[in-house]
Amino acid sequence: MASMTGRTILATAFAAVLAFASHLSAANAGDMRIAFGDLPGIESIQTLAAIERAKERGVNVELIVLNDEDLAAQAIVGGQADVGIGAPYTLIQKVGVPIRIFAQISTLRFFPVVNSEFYKEWKDLDGQEVAVQARGSGTEAVMLLMAKNHGIKLGNISYVPGSE
Repeated sequence: MASMTGRTILATAFAAVLAFASHLSAANAGDMRIAFGDLPGIESIQTLAAIERAKERGVNVELIVLNDEDLAAQAIVGGQADVGIGAPYTLIQKVGVPIRIFAQISTLRFFPVVNSEFYKEWKDLDGQEVAVQARGSGTEAVMLLMAKNHGIKLGNISYVPGSE
């Protein structure tokens, strides 16, 4: 879950998009389907308030609440949503669909931890099993990107239990 500061940044960007849309007439604005990849809570109150304000101004907004960020990204790919709020890193990398990130909630920090007795550089991980936070997470996407950039193929990828 993102920090309150991250949610505030997202809400501000999202409110700006909705404010722009609200200047259009309701007939011209069209529909906006938003896939929200988290359960609504206090951290997302700014986003929910922005959606309600847009509705008050005549923008037809449908909020699709999903309890998983991966589902929000899949809703974009499948055409069920126009805007997704979640982390689509792996989806963008693997599926090759024209998705763009126009607001990032937080900076991804990636700290690969290895036994330096055996792994001195990236090529030493060629064919080795690795573990990342969760399927479809930013850490998985960065790990796959680093493998590609260093010309190696990772072995089995394991996921930290309970993080999905």
